[in-house]
Amino acid sequence: MRVVALISGGKDSCFNMMHCRAMGHEIVALANLQPKVDGEADSFMYQSVGHEAISLYAEAMQLPLYRRTIQGTSKLTTMNYTPVNDDEVEDLFELLKSIKEEIEFDAVSCGAILSDYQRIRVEGVCSRLNLHSLTYLWRQDQTKILLDMIKSGVDAILIKVAALGLDQQHLGKSLAAMQHHLFELNSKYGCHVCGEGGEYETFTLDCPLFKKCIVIDDQEIVIHSDDGFAPVSYLRLKFFHLEEKAKTIFDFSQLVPKFCNDTSKEENTNINNLKKKSAEEADLSFSTEFHQTHMPSVTINGPICTISVIIGCLDMQELSENNIKDCMKNALTKTMGILESKGHNMKDLCYIHLYVANMEHFQMINSVYKTFFNQNPPARVCVGLQLSNSKDSKSNVLMSIDCVSWKPEKTKNKVMHVQGISHWAPANIGPYSQCVQRGNTFFVAGQIGLVPGSMELVEGGICAQGSLSLKHVKSVLTAMDAKLDYKDIAQCVCYVTDENHIKPASSIWDKTVSKDCILYVVVPSLPKQALIEWQVIAVKQDNDLNILEDSNENDRIQLKFIMKDRSKLVTDLQNTLQGLFQDITEEIKSYENIGLHALQIRLYYALDGISLDTMIGLCKSLTNVAVACVPVNSIFVHNSENSVILSAFCVMHSIS
Repeated sequence: MRVVALISGGKDSCFNMMHCRAMGHEIVALANLQPKVDGEADSFMYQSVGHEAISLYAEAMQLPLYRRTIQGTSKLTTMNYTPVNDDEVEDLFELLKSIKEEIEFDAVSCGAILSDYQRIRVEGVCSRLNLHSLTYLWRQDQTKILLDMIKSGVDAILIKVAALGLDQQHLGKSLAAMQHHLFELNSKYGCHVCGEGGEYETFTLDCPLFKKCIVIDDQEIVIHSDDGFAPVSYLRLKFFHLEEKAKTIFDFSQLVPKFCNDTSKEENTNINNLKKKSAEEADLSFSTEFHQTHMPSVTINGPICTISVIIGCLDMQELSENNIKDCMKNALTKTMGILESKGHNMKDLCYIHLYVANMEHFQMINSVYKTFFNQNPPARVCVGLQLSNSKDSKSNVLMSIDCVSWKPEKTKNKVMHVQGISHWAPANIGPYSQCVQRGNTFFVAGQIGLVPGSMELVEGGICAQGSLSLKHVKSVLTAMDAKLDYKDIAQCVCYVTDENHIKPASSIWDKTVSKDCILYVVVPSLPKQALIEWQVIAVKQDNDLNILEDSNENDRIQLKFIMKDRSKLVTDLQNTLQGLFQDITEEIKSYENIGLHALQIRLYYALDGISLDTMIGLCKSLTNVAVACVPVNSIFVHNSENSVILSAFCVMHSIS
């Protein structure tokens, strides 16, 4: 992509440009916001010290520089941002907008490392201008970043200090000279080694992107605040010039993180050589058609409302882009109407399951989906299902939705919605958030094996994709709460597109998480043609969320008999399922007796054994709970080689 780099003169914006180059992007221009007055400006967004030498920065890179004087102030200082007149964020918008009128570019480089405040605003501006945000340093280990900067030849000096243990004697010293002292301050006082807590700011004199280096001829120290605890002082650069530098070749590819897996080539070969299930073993003659007459079920429990299932279908209509979009719009409009009738709204949604019949419709569906949500959409899991396979079907089912809405007024509420491309974890590939927190419950969006920096699937097949995507789950959890880890996963559904992928997926899970709260489900397709997707709900240990999983391994035996003589054994199937539903009903009642209530039951059932009509009839026995029926290819429980025809996942929660 063609990139305009936001620069302050500091190390972070410089090093992020280097990462952009490493990822194959082209830096076409630089952009800078300068203060109205000389010296240190009071800004929540922009570094102002050193601005007097920014013009040399552009000359050193031999790139055009676009500048704008900051007119606004920090008017809206809440974490989330919506456009406000005379806010300094609007200066960034106007600057990038004016650049777009002169040159073509696709993305913006930003050196944010830890600041959600800055990241959210830059991403918001980029979204308004239809640009990508590239923040490759986002949430990377600060110690590694600092060492990598020094190793990569970023020659930056401290130009401002504002922390205990840093004073004017440190001004003008290089990162290389200061690294040991910065590590010591981190150990003693918890200071951020990259200055993310405002401990210090820098100015870059040289880096591998520079054709010439900057030399400071004269400077003066300015005492901004003579605080006895943490004095604030900075350098005013008075005279400076460019000097020629020796030509060197820097290997930018060394900056690209390596995403490897622990699976040997031999193991991958064995997986690929597994015998696929023959067509004779699968009987898809049972109708799984979704009927328009199927009414969604709704549960209200305190501040929580769950809805299952909203169906988007077409009646005898030609499949077209407009019809697909209308179908999605109707389904979400119906969802919105149900929520409003229960005292909720779309902003209260925290988790959505979106099942689509054809992943080729993904972009069209997203184009409509995003219009129903504002800044922080709910977390989402999207998988492809065979929603209608009856030859005599009179309707074409395109998508199905079930969701959890949780009003956040009296509980902890946090949303992780990262749109910028980084090396941290994948940016969202649709209008959803990576994670939504309600109380001590964390709803994580479905994770697939995308390399974050390129947003392409990692090479190496199921093992590489499975390992990387599960790593993404941890990255999201720790970004939400540093104490969260795999141990806090309370429920996981692992979707794969091939039954042969169950074994490697299970092996990855056991090596990484090793908990029994997982179900393996085979589905027709996943976003981006991924081979595996992890869907996780995590709960901090002091929460009282419980997971009820109920499956019957004997179901598979019954299914085999059905395939031999379905007319004779349909009654046996019904009796088997009715017994299972009765067990689930009794289990739910036992939890209710101790104050736990069912939020939602997701019933995964195999296509080759059960029709939706059968499921709907049986679900009537599960009263006072929203039941989502999910037709899949096959189901496996943890540590079992035998598939089952039905498994129920139920989230139980007590409302204090």
